[in-house]
Amino acid sequence: MIRLAVFLLLLLPLFAQAETFLSLQVEDLTFKKGKGVPDSFDANRYYSSSLRKWVTPTAPYLRTPDAEDAFLHVVRERNTPNRLPTSALRICLRNPKAAVKGSIFIKDADKGVQEYPFTLNAKKTKKLAADKKSEITYQENRLEHYQRLQNLEVPGTAWFRHQANQASERLKALQPAEKHQHEKNRPNRFNRPTRKVGLERTIDLFSGGRAISENLQLDRELRLSADEQNRTISLSDVKGITIEEMPWKELIGDAKPELDPLAKAIPHDQHALFFPSFQAMTEVMDEATAQGTPLLRLGEGRA
Repeated sequence: MIRLAVFLLLLLPLFAQAETFLSLQVEDLTFKKGKGVPDSFDANRYYSSSLRKWVTPTAPYLRTPDAEDAFLHVVRERNTPNRLPTSALRICLRNPKAAVKGSIFIKDADKGVQEYPFTLNAKKTKKLAADKKSEITYQENRLEHYQRLQNLEVPGTAWFRHQANQASERLKALQPAEKHQHEKNRPNRFNRPTRKVGLERTIDLFSGGRAISENLQLDRELRLSADEQNRTISLSDVKGITIEEMPWKELIGDAKPELDPLAKAIPHDQHALFFPSFQAMTEVMDEATAQGTPLLRLGEGRA
């Protein structure tokens, strides 16, 4: 009897460290009466004339304080339709509390982003299918979710790449026999390409672009602390930009330049170049193409 008690005590830390993973669908949640999610949502890409590129519509997202990690994954089909059913949503939770409260946000074409509050009793999840409680399913959803975010090429790409990396490595540990499959699913942009060749490399030392790139460490992979328990930093402790602004008043002196009416639309910390005519603009562009293209590329973002 004593041996059994000692054996159970030795196993106790293992059970205490066990994690819970859920990959639910909307029908597994309880919504307020009259506040149920719509049957479908817009998934059709559209061309933005102002941004001059194809834009992916705002994907549904999840917010809840009652889980250590939570995200909303959208299961994509091969032939992506203009609208996707909400049954394609996967509510993914890691270590949820016994009672979970949260909200799903879905964009409505006419009303904008709408909030749909929900509740979940984690005790009732015991009756769920095994795949909805599987860590493998959770990590597969996590991998695809962060790969999609990474492919958007928006700020935060380094973090999305890191999350996708972690999910891929975890899947390889859980499914060693399918290691090759997860390797194929990994994004191709783990290493950031560089365009510093020829004249650009020669004059890069004297450009402000290099200083910014080095300060922001744009060419480095995401660095994380080895301390897994103390990663949270208060926003009040984060230092802002300490670079002094341009002393325009001192530089202008007693001069009284005539301000362009469009200057009122330019933020004070940004610069713009105005031309008196369309012909003048094209002449400068042609000259820049012929003589200054390497210099202009130094100012392009490399994040």
